[in-house]
Amino acid sequence: MTTQNEQQKAKPNRNKEYYEKTKGFVVSIRLPGSTMEKFDQMTEETQLGKSQLIKAILDGATIKVPNPRVTEELLRQLTAIGNNLNQLTKIANEAHKAGLINVGGLTSRLNDIYSQIDVIKGQL
Repeated sequence: MTTQNEQQKAKPNRNKEYYEKTKGFVVSIRLPGSTMEKFDQMTEETQLGKSQLIKAILDGATIKVPNPRVTEELLRQLTAIGNNLNQLTKIANEAHKAGLINVGGLTSRLNDIYSQIDVIKGQL
């Protein structure tokens, strides 16, 4: 039989185990002003939250700064090219399976797509 005092001691341990399993740990640190400025700059440049940035650094991730020249318009163009390429691939596979075309005959259309990609690269 457990006493009330033993039950009170066991409760914080259960809470600690619960938070370790589900919530993780909270870490508080003090940083000098110059380090905090650098940290704030890194979170802004990487577009990561402070916790995400610290986790990424501790996990050994390579921290990459998004290219500021990548605009919504460029992403739209790349998406359109990707959609065209997917449609072309699907049609080519269906036609090839039906014996209607030789897949090698699609070279000119692929060259058009490569040209579009080169234009986008030039904008970066």
